[in-house]
This record gives sequence, C-alpha cells and structure tokens, in this order.
Amino acid sequence: QFPLLLLLTVMPGSCIVSYSFSAMPLYGKWQGRRGVCVAPQKMGLVPLKMSENINDVENRPEMIAPFLMKSLALNDFPDINSGLKITWDFSTDTLRTIFNHNITDFIESAHKTADEFPTSFYGSALNGKGWELERPLVMVGGNTSECWIATHLMKTTASDGRVRRWQWELRRQRRPPRAGAWRV
Repeated sequence: QFPLLLLLTVMPGSCIVSYSFSAMPLYGKWQGRRGVCVAPQKMGLVPLKMSENINDVENRPEMIAPFLMKSLALNDFPDINSGLKITWDFSTDTLRTIFNHNITDFIESAHKTADEFPTSFYGSALNGKGWELERPLVMVGGNTSECWIATHLMKTTASDGRVRRWQWELRRQRRPPRAGAWRV
C-alpha cells in the first residue's frame, strides 16, 4: 500500500549494503533506514526465518545475546519487526509485565526509544553501527546444571559513534511451559 524505495548493492567480500526509505509514516514522522553492512556468513543468517532458530538457541545461553542482536540489526527481515518479536519471545515475565503482556506496546516503545535516544539499548541495537561481546558468558555459581543465572557483557556503538556497555542477565526458566529454557 505504501511506496517503498529499496536499493540493494552487493559489495566485494560478501558484504551486502542496503538502503531503504519508506513513505509510510511511523510515530508521526517519516521513517527512513540508513545503510547497513551485513556479512551473511559471519552473522549466521543462513535460514530464511530467524524464528525457526529459537528452539536451538533457547537452551544455549551463550548464543542468546548474539542471536538477539543479529535479529534486532535486521529487525524487518523476514517480516516487519521480526527482531523485536523474537526479542519479546526471549523476554522474561518481568518485561512482559511492564507492558501488560502487550507486544504491540513493547514494539512501539522500542521504536520510540530508538528514535529519541541513539545510545539507548534499542537505539544501538536497531540503528547502531555495531556491537561486540567483551567477555565470554559467565554462569553465576559455576557452570553446573543447577545454575539458573548467567551474564554476558556487550559493547555497542551507537549511530553517532558513542560507545556503551551492557550487561545481559539471562535466567533459566524453572516453571513450565518453558522450564529449562533461557530468557533475558
């Protein structure tokens, strides 16, 4: 329904640079996406639908932060807001309670935060220049089957070049239906 201009250029070294500008107004202003350089092999984006990987990732806490950052960097692939929907799937009840279990409110809030504050988590994840894990995953209490909390330290670079550090806290779910799965 809305006009969309999409330019796609393939660069040497398997780097795909894409620019897209939509005439669809989001949150009272025109939405434009900047260019993003993606090396598909490095990002592990072989499957067409990232959501199909959730079952493989949720039991491996060391994979969750990179998986979510890749999903958020490509938020509108394969569908609009896919990355934010996957982030919602990996969230604990704490985040869901803040938004009264309403994913639409969560998505609107994440976009608004990203647009207003480039150094916020969602600003860096959705529109930033990059991210990297600074340390391996730390299992609080040791790497045992009884461990139910883990942390990951990440550095992000915002669209304006400012650097921030984030500590991810992951928790193993103890109750059904997600017993044993890790969530953020």
